[in-house]
Amino acid sequence: MNRFECCSQCYIEYVEFREDRWNSGWRPQDGEYKPPLIKTILETFRAYTYRIFRRVKKWLIFWT
Repeated sequence: MNRFECCSQCYIEYVEFREDRWNSGWRPQDGEYKPPLIKTILETFRAYTYRIFRRVKKWLIFWT
C-alpha cells in the first residue's frame, strides 16, 4: 500500500492484481468508490455494542 500511495481499501478494490494499470496513472473517478453499506452498518453496530459493553463492565466492577 505504501508503494502505491493509497489506503488499504483502495488497494484491495483497485490496485491488487492491477499494478500495471495503477502505475500507468489510472485512478478511480470521483465518487466511484463507495464502501459497502452492510460493512458500514456492521462497523457502526460493533462500535455501539462495544460502548455499551464497556459501560456495563464498569458498572459491574463498581458494584463488586
